[in-house]
Amino acid sequence: MTLPFYHPSTAVFVDDSADFLLNISLQLNPQLAFRLFSSPQAALAYIAQASVSDSGVGRVFQPYHGHEDLASTHRILDVDFGKLAERINDPARFQQVSVVVVDYDMPAMNGLEFCRQLQGSGIRKILLTGKADESIAIEAFNRGEIDRFIVKQRNDAVPQLSREIDVLQRAFFKEMETGISTAVAISPYQFLQDAAFIEALEAAVNQLGIVEYYLSAEPKGVLMLDQQAACWLMAVMSDEDLNAQYEIAEIEGAPLPMLAAMQSEVCIPYFGKAGSYYSSRCQDWRACIYPATAIKGRQHYRYAIIKAPAGFDLHGVVSYSQYLQQLDQAELNQGLWPGRAIVGSLPSGGKGKFRLAGRLGWSYWLRCTPATAG
Repeated sequence: MTLPFYHPSTAVFVDDSADFLLNISLQLNPQLAFRLFSSPQAALAYIAQASVSDSGVGRVFQPYHGHEDLASTHRILDVDFGKLAERINDPARFQQVSVVVVDYDMPAMNGLEFCRQLQGSGIRKILLTGKADESIAIEAFNRGEIDRFIVKQRNDAVPQLSREIDVLQRAFFKEMETGISTAVAISPYQFLQDAAFIEALEAAVNQLGIVEYYLSAEPKGVLMLDQQAACWLMAVMSDEDLNAQYEIAEIEGAPLPMLAAMQSEVCIPYFGKAGSYYSSRCQDWRACIYPATAIKGRQHYRYAIIKAPAGFDLHGVVSYSQYLQQLDQAELNQGLWPGRAIVGSLPSGGKGKFRLAGRLGWSYWLRCTPATAG
């Protein structure tokens, strides 16, 4: 099953060595959102603040008040899948901390003590150790106090770290959405559990450079955004949905060419509003018919990829690119390097100017002397 929603989240790195933090930040995936902390206490304070934002999951389930006569031991929950796509309007959604990477050997608070402060948060934890501390890390892993450990001295430590962060960020969302996934199984959105649909969604995500997506309840489908917040709707219709659309269009006197297009397997209608159908007020029916692809999985579906779909309020949506720029600026303000690669080399004698590339390719020119840099 694919997740009902997914968006980039933030990884937190904690190490008392500022040099280590700088070095590792230059080697990480340029598209990874992260914060660097040389103080464990400051990192914990940031995580607590960043976790205040509602994940969106809690708003999906609300008590249903239509059965007050039920026994006190019974509760009915109302499931509103429409709340998922509303998360797109939360400017703080990317601040969600999903993974921490923490050094074991720190003086004020060691890495295991730090991880114990996060027990029950759902945040995934990676412990960085030296060779001498590997046995301690194994014991902590077996106790469930950490999710991974990586020996710093390994030649492939950074590539391994990048892979584990990606895996654990998805695991974080999967656990957070367990209840929603259960509800999807008995909902009109069972296409999320269909392997054929999942394959089509993954292909669209890769082709369009999608970084975040959300189940759209009405219109049915998946709302997708790329790094710049350009939007596409993967509109999905079952045979039952298409029959209902056809019957109403026929009653409303839709043109015969439109009815013929709706009966074909290569088109679906989309009228730009939740739960909308063709009406006699429709001035240009051709603008409401989109090329579609048939999916024959456990059920039959047709889907269309619609760019900048009407009916969604995306005004003021904060893009992932904007968030990465905010992180760069925040780390500049703190005196930390936000970049991913030093372009060029430091001139002989340590004097001169070099360029530090930022997360998105933009750069900073830094003047250096033998005593100071930046």
